[in-house]
Amino acid sequence: MSLIKNIIVLSSFILSMSIISHAYAADICIPKSQGEIKEITIAEDGYHFFVSFGNYTETMVWRNQTEPTGRAAFALLRIALSNSANIEVVSCNSSSILDFKVNVNN
Repeated sequence: MSLIKNIIVLSSFILSMSIISHAYAADICIPKSQGEIKEITIAEDGYHFFVSFGNYTETMVWRNQTEPTGRAAFALLRIALSNSANIEVVSCNSSSILDFKVNVNN
C-alpha cells in the first residue's frame, strides 16, 4: 500500500511540474515558421530576449545578451523590426530559436 501511495504522489508531482513548466512557456519554436516581426522583448533577467512574429508571441531566442552572437542576433532583430522585415526560423533548440533568417520586404 505504501508503494502505491508513493507512486501516486510521485506521478502527481511529475504531472504538476510539467503543467507548470508548460504554462510559463512562451510559444514553442517550430522550424520553418515565419512571419513579420512585431515585437522584441527583453526578459526580466536582462540577458534573455524573445521575439514575436507572425502568429507566434514571445518565442525565446537561444542566445543571450552576454554572448557576442546573442548581441549580434539582438541587433539584427532590432534592425529587422525597424524595417518591417520577416523572420524565418531555421532551427530550434527545445522551445527556443537557435538559428533564423531575416527577409527584408521590398
